[in-house]
Amino acid sequence: YGVKISKLPESFGNLTKLRYLYLAGNQLTELPESFGNLVNLYGLSLENNQLTKLPENFGNLTNILPTLDLSGNLRITDLKLNFNPISDLPVSFGNLAYLKNLSIQGGGLKALPANFGMLNGLITLNLTANQIQNLPNSFSGLTNLETLNLSNNQLTTLPNGFS
Repeated sequence: YGVKISKLPESFGNLTKLRYLYLAGNQLTELPESFGNLVNLYGLSLENNQLTKLPENFGNLTNILPTLDLSGNLRITDLKLNFNPISDLPVSFGNLAYLKNLSIQGGGLKALPANFGMLNGLITLNLTANQIQNLPNSFSGLTNLETLNLSNNQLTTLPNGFS
């Protein structure tokens, strides 16, 4: 109680049988590249950290379902520390095909990968309070969306075929 994890060792990726991982409310700024080796993860909680990026192989975590919450990685206290929240998602993020609910609120997300529309299992998508200026054309592939929140971004248009 009261301990805030700020870094995970590279060897963390050796926990390949790990199914549930709860790291919410720590001070993680990044995840080791070996994080993509945790291919049996079913549940993952990373909200309320200080993540600035996700490993390129984050999309290897294809069993994560149904919910992934990366919200709260930008907090008012972090502004004093020149904290740079997650601004881009790795291209491999589009591999998370079983994802049903995704929330990335209150951060500095500026762009979505071009293949974001491959997440066609998404039912709920909350990208509130980011800095997104454009949505990729593949966004129209999210045909199962029932709830979409894009408020408080910098969008001026929606991609062609968005309907």
